[in-house]
Amino acid sequence: MGVPQCIEGSQYDRNALLFNFLFIFDKPEENPIAYPQLDDRPPSIDIESYKPIVRKLAFIFRSLEIECKFLSNPTTKSEIGEVLTQILNDLNYKGETSIPIDESHAINLRIAPRHALPPHVYAHQVPFPLKNVLKFVNEEWDQTIQQIAPFIDGIHYVKQISFKSSVHIELVKKCIQHLIYYGLVFMVDIFQFSNMYTLQSKHVMIQLFRNKYMQEECLAMVVHHNNENFQTDNSHLVHDVLKLYCLMKPGITLGQIITNNQNLSSISSINPRGLVVFGLMKGFLRRVHEYPIIVHSLKTVASSPNFEVHDQQLSSHQDQSSDLMIRSSSSEQLSNKSTLDLEAMNGLADGRHSYDEICVELSVSRRELVRMLEQHKNCYTILHSS
Repeated sequence: MGVPQCIEGSQYDRNALLFNFLFIFDKPEENPIAYPQLDDRPPSIDIESYKPIVRKLAFIFRSLEIECKFLSNPTTKSEIGEVLTQILNDLNYKGETSIPIDESHAINLRIAPRHALPPHVYAHQVPFPLKNVLKFVNEEWDQTIQQIAPFIDGIHYVKQISFKSSVHIELVKKCIQHLIYYGLVFMVDIFQFSNMYTLQSKHVMIQLFRNKYMQEECLAMVVHHNNENFQTDNSHLVHDVLKLYCLMKPGITLGQIITNNQNLSSISSINPRGLVVFGLMKGFLRRVHEYPIIVHSLKTVASSPNFEVHDQQLSSHQDQSSDLMIRSSSSEQLSNKSTLDLEAMNGLADGRHSYDEICVELSVSRRELVRMLEQHKNCYTILHSS
């Protein structure tokens, strides 16, 4: 990548000086000889971030030539190789460089990474702080962000933050998008022991097993801070954390995993919320959402787009042997409010809205939603990881 330059003048051979300084980028996936092991490959490069650098470097060298003959003067021409080497090393290792040329000229370059546009924020999502939001959000920030910042604790979901901060939910969503853009928060699901998760990337799990740095990062988030054995012996902690991750799959809730593994030596030291959040942040864990759908025939369920039914079978709340059933636990009469909620729920139980989304939309608990779903004989639950 480069920007060719041409400086015309009678002092040059052929009345012009042509030059071009190029940036050459390596593609690890196309260079198996240089990077025989996947772990040795550098991360992918955002070439777009370098385009302003390339243009600026061409402009700087053009200015140096016009003002002080830096490129054509034999005395200074010999310094070009050293300057380019320093630029290469500084940008690769520091992301910026500052090289004095003479008393009045210098080369100052800095790579400004491009941030992707933040994803859409939903009312049922929870902004998890990656940094101390209150520390970063000072009086210079937008007043609305300052108003919602105290409620961004990794527990409150967006609709709760809107209610407690007295800020309209659409404004809350916009503010959280800004915080995502600046890397201050990461969106996760509402934490419940009834949630189900599944592993997505075995490669990251292998890294967690081998990489000591990643293990320390994991334990810092997963293990309770008051654990006395955290610094003395971490091997059993890593083993137990990996075992819990490997047990996560559709059809088994987080609560069941924790309950069935009380015999693990460090189970009391492990924070289930941190366990889930770390997996989601690193991308090797995915939430298995439950999507209720009220139908009049099995054909309607089977044709529901973009969803996969766990074990390739459908389960009614009347089927007491299935992991996907909606179990009957109460035959209480619905109140007037519940009747209104039931009517609203009928429009949401179409296989496209998850339990989390419906619960937040109707301001009901999961148990209340299950009770409303029990009023329908032909209600099925579809599992989908996302």
